[in-house]
Amino acid sequence: RNDLTDAAIGVSPIIADVLQALAVSDGCRLARLSGSGGTCFGLFPDRAVAARAAELLYRQNPDWWVVATGFLSATPELRVA
Repeated sequence: RNDLTDAAIGVSPIIADVLQALAVSDGCRLARLSGSGGTCFGLFPDRAVAARAAELLYRQNPDWWVVATGFLSATPELRVA
């Protein structure tokens, strides 16, 4: 959880819209605000699902900056290219 979410939404209500859009995206397992509101993010089971969600979110909200990315493992042999 992020204790600053409610305060950030009070200052910039669109954050609630972004979080809701992420939360209802197909495959989204978690939607949260990062820090004090600079970024909202969703966690998806894999990059392909994240990419599809990002594409749809961008098409629905072309004025948003949307990007799908992933985590890199600390173990080189487990890294996903």
